[in-house]
Amino acid sequence: MEAQWESDRVAVRTDSFKPLVVVDGVHTFPMKAVPLTQDRWEAFIPVPPDKDIVLYRYKFDFLDNHIGGPKPNSMLSRDFELRIK
Repeated sequence: MEAQWESDRVAVRTDSFKPLVVVDGVHTFPMKAVPLTQDRWEAFIPVPPDKDIVLYRYKFDFLDNHIGGPKPNSMLSRDFELRIK
């Protein structure tokens, strides 16, 4: 899985990102920064041999700048479907 962050939100502290892949709504897998690129992450997820469809989405946990100090926030992507043939 690979994701890229694109936003015009100026309050987001981009150095605080903790991106995750959420599989089937319950299992989370941390993502790692893609070397030599900016704002892109990747993760490998286990897929059981008997599954041919995996439902997933991306979750970005981060801090927003606020008066009084940073506040935690997060955003979820739309749902995606991975088909294995």
